[in-house]
This record gives sequence, C-alpha cells and structure tokens, in this order.
Amino acid sequence: MEALGAFGAAMAWFDAQRMFLLAVPITLILYLCGRRDELSLHAIQNTAATIVVMALNIVALALCHQDINAGAQAIYDALGVPKLPPGTFDATPLWLVTLIALVARDFCDYTIHRLMHQVGWLWPAHAAHHSDTHVNVFTTFRVHAAEMILMSLTYIVLLTWLQMPQALPFAFALAM
Repeated sequence: MEALGAFGAAMAWFDAQRMFLLAVPITLILYLCGRRDELSLHAIQNTAATIVVMALNIVALALCHQDINAGAQAIYDALGVPKLPPGTFDATPLWLVTLIALVARDFCDYTIHRLMHQVGWLWPAHAAHHSDTHVNVFTTFRVHAAEMILMSLTYIVLLTWLQMPQALPFAFALAM
C-alpha cells in the first residue's frame, strides 16, 4: 500500500512537470499574441492536452496510412463498392492531392457537424465540444471519442475511396 502511495506521488510529480513543460511555450505564445485573457491554468491545461492528443494522432496516422488504405481497399472489394481506379492521382503533385484532400475533409467536417446538431442521438457525443467553459482556438479539438471516430472514419473512407491515401497524414496535419 505504501509503495502504491509513492507511485501515485511520483506520477503526480511527473504530471506536474509535464504540464509545466507544455505550459511554458503555450503561455509564451498566448502572451506574445496579446491573448493574456487565455492564460488561466484551466485554459493552459486544456490547450496542452489538446496539443498532445493532436500530435499523437498525426504520428499514428503517418505511421499507419498505408495499412489503413490496404484495409479500406479490401473492404471495398469485399463489398463490391465502386471506387476510383488505383493510381488515379499518381501523376498529380502531392501538394495538389493534399489540397483536394483538405477540401474533401472540410466537406466531411461540415456534413457530420450539421448532422450532429440535427440528429438527436448524435447530439450527446457532440455536446462535449460545446462544453468548454473557456473557448479558444483549441476548442475545436475538444471532442468526444465517438465524434472523433465518426469524423475520422468519414475522412478515411472518402480519401481511400478517392485513392489518395498518401495525402491522409498531410490533410490531417494541415487541417489542424
């Protein structure tokens, strides 16, 4: 029991150090941008947590986008879903494919966001986004896990259907 208490204390210390290391650059950026009203501890903690989750998601996607595409293509083939031919965008520069992917992602965002406001059973998941008591630029990333999964699936389905998996990591990172 005593060891568990020491472990808990060590973890609390680690969490405090990690929050401090994340809070320093965030505080500096907000101060330099004239956003001193966003310097509360609550706002800094929300922002730090959001940045960590965003970074982890981008890294995971960059490492797995080929596997994700292969799985999606296998599902389309098994279900007989028509899709664009593989290699449709091979001759297109990556920057243009990424731009098209960003537009497609924005279309998904808009459509799903509207549905979450209008469809009763989707609202509870979306309500987490509207629960932030200190709205700032990072509030857009305050989402329930179910909403994140639904949004991500729509992007992945659309972008793999369009045969542009190479743009997935760039579209996700730039959309942030």
